[in-house]
Amino acid sequence: FNHDGTKIVSGSDDKTVRVWDANTGEQIGEALQHQVRVWSVAFNHDGTKIVPGSDDKTVRVWDANTGEQIGEALTGHQGWVLSVAFNHNGTKIVSGSQDKTVRVWDTKTGEQIGKTLQHQDLVLSVAFNHNGTKIVSGSQDKTVRVWDAKTGEQIGKALQHQDSVFSVAFNHDGTKIVYGSNDNTLRVWDISFQKLVGRICEKLHYHPVLIAPETDVAKEARKTCKPYSSIN
Repeated sequence: FNHDGTKIVSGSDDKTVRVWDANTGEQIGEALQHQVRVWSVAFNHDGTKIVPGSDDKTVRVWDANTGEQIGEALTGHQGWVLSVAFNHNGTKIVSGSQDKTVRVWDTKTGEQIGKTLQHQDLVLSVAFNHNGTKIVSGSQDKTVRVWDAKTGEQIGKALQHQDSVFSVAFNHDGTKIVYGSNDNTLRVWDISFQKLVGRICEKLHYHPVLIAPETDVAKEARKTCKPYSSIN
């Protein structure tokens, strides 16, 4: 979604990126054409730019209104780019790749910022916190890691799952992260206190996760959840 929830952006195996009207379901404008499969897409905060991650190992920025690519492709990854996200003010992009790395990019210069962050297997999901000071990444190495976006240093210990971690997100104030795994659990971690909080949910695969308002869907999902303390 864009910030105000009026548009949706999607990427596909058909090598396209498409923007949709969230109210009508109609496609907006022409499809943006890639040469290869698109794994991940994201809007910037004001919805004027789109970043896809794809099989061509590059990160590209597109004008959401004109469909034109902005600047050159950002290069450095040695494998498919599986996950991408803008920071809140749109000045940086974080990307996670098949090459087991997380990289941060300056959207103005197109240069990589700081050192390359390393996992032990494919990086499947990445996200910034609201003020852009931290990054969270989830990987096929069965870990979630939190990083200092400026120094590239890992914050705290790697969080272990029993299977690949497909999706990660911060809450608004950046004190907690939620992450979903192929081990059928959804977990919430308090960064400040370095402990597991909230709930662990079972019986479902958690590929996309978002910190979202109270909805009927959220209420229904919680029926499958148990308090962490009750299963520990």
